[in-house]
Amino acid sequence: MEYDDMWYSDRDLRGCYSVKDGYRKLGELNGPCLPVWGNLWKLQVPPKWKNFLWRALSVNLPTLNNLIKRRVELINICPACGTDEENVMHILCSCYFATHVWNISQLPIPSFDGMNFVQWMELWLGVSAAYNTEAHGRICGLLYDIWSARNEAVWEGCLPVLYVLLQRFSARWATWIASEQQRSISRVPHAPPTPNPLLPPPTGVICRVDAGFHGPTRVPAYGIIVQEADGSFVAAGNGPLICSYDPILAEALAMCEALSWLRNNGFSMITVYTDSSILVSSLSHACSFRTYLGYVLLSCKHLLSTMSSSVVNHVCRDAVQAAHVMAKHVSATLARSQWRDVPHPFLEPDVANAI
Repeated sequence: MEYDDMWYSDRDLRGCYSVKDGYRKLGELNGPCLPVWGNLWKLQVPPKWKNFLWRALSVNLPTLNNLIKRRVELINICPACGTDEENVMHILCSCYFATHVWNISQLPIPSFDGMNFVQWMELWLGVSAAYNTEAHGRICGLLYDIWSARNEAVWEGCLPVLYVLLQRFSARWATWIASEQQRSISRVPHAPPTPNPLLPPPTGVICRVDAGFHGPTRVPAYGIIVQEADGSFVAAGNGPLICSYDPILAEALAMCEALSWLRNNGFSMITVYTDSSILVSSLSHACSFRTYLGYVLLSCKHLLSTMSSSVVNHVCRDAVQAAHVMAKHVSATLARSQWRDVPHPFLEPDVANAI
């Protein structure tokens, strides 16, 4: 096949770059990704609290030490306590004002001693932290309110009274919990996509396709079963595939093998069954893919277009069990094999179940 070279992202099924992929890649380049970074976005709190906490972890808050690094001419004196230099850990945790807020709140937070902000966050939001969802939310919300109080000191010249700050936080938290409970009541549960139980009657022959991987090295192989509409056996085949461990790509290559065999053997009215819903939906958007998978999908669409009546349907795993057995048979990784008119003995029970 001859195609023009193009840029693509190896982190996306379609090969299209996204900011999310770039963010993850940047995190990998800058060092190991601590669990706290992933758990941050799982917090059940208002989005602006998550964004604030992300900025604090990224050392992107406009604290005085950060502003000085950006060549803003300031004197680094904490606006809350007026004694120490301001940084993220100081203003949110170890400052005299912040320490009093934490003590009065009676939240079970880890000690601040000798830690930076990321290390302290890891203690209550990391994998090994024994804090429940409510504790996570309350700590996050109180951090946000401490930062808001700091901004009042900067722009209005005064700090809120400690008890007023805590009452304000408690009211916000109660409002958020009530709104979430109301949203969960009104939210309609989203059912996962399931194969359509009312598929139209198949036209012509039925071809069941599946791919599988063998052993610890995950060697790919395909399996196909062709039957008449009444279930009578027509042919079966299996063989190796050439691809890396990529289930979607393997399913697409198996589909391409099946369609090529059907066309080469003179079948023009076919119904193809696969248990990969992603493959079925991807066939409709093959042109948007910038990866090798896109070329395979385009080949499948071309093969389908050469047949007078052809359709690809998503079915449940049990409906292609016979093809799965073919793909997982030990012979599949060795060479291409075909059986015509009479199925191989190892296949007979599964062919009977597929009828």
